[in-house]
Amino acid sequence: MDILINNAGVTFHPFKKTCDGYETHLQVNYLSHFLMTHLLMPLLKKSKQGRIINVSAHAYATGKMNIDDPLCISNLAPAFHPRDAFSHSKLSIIMWTRKLAGILTKSTAVTVNCVLPGLVRGTKHMRQSPIMKVWSARMLMLPWMYLFMKPAMMGAQTAIYLATETSIASTSGKLFK
Repeated sequence: MDILINNAGVTFHPFKKTCDGYETHLQVNYLSHFLMTHLLMPLLKKSKQGRIINVSAHAYATGKMNIDDPLCISNLAPAFHPRDAFSHSKLSIIMWTRKLAGILTKSTAVTVNCVLPGLVRGTKHMRQSPIMKVWSARMLMLPWMYLFMKPAMMGAQTAIYLATETSIASTSGKLFK
């Protein structure tokens, strides 16, 4: 069995275009996964059973997809907000996962699913958050964040389940949390 877990990501990143001309959240959180998956697809297809696991986030629920602008070029406008860019990138992951599952299950033994790990401590994903930039707010929030965020080992459990569980070998296009 060959397994690819797409887990790179940024959140609350200030506006910046990448050298490829895309907004940073979109390129890191979605386009990089898309490219890596397609580059490794020949190897995954050769496997007895290949599994692709895409990590998304609960923020996908507030994402908005403009079908006329799927690469989010409009996010380059002055109204840019990192929260919206992050949500869009995570919604893109889920939509692509479902589309890819429909394509792969017709002709391969490769499955693709999404996972929502929840808020996980120690990932530094909140370092760009506006809350973390204000000393007094950070001091008030850190104890609560520690209480309500999962340790890394708990955050990884669903991805590990998707990577190893034999009973879901043919499950594809689903969202797990």
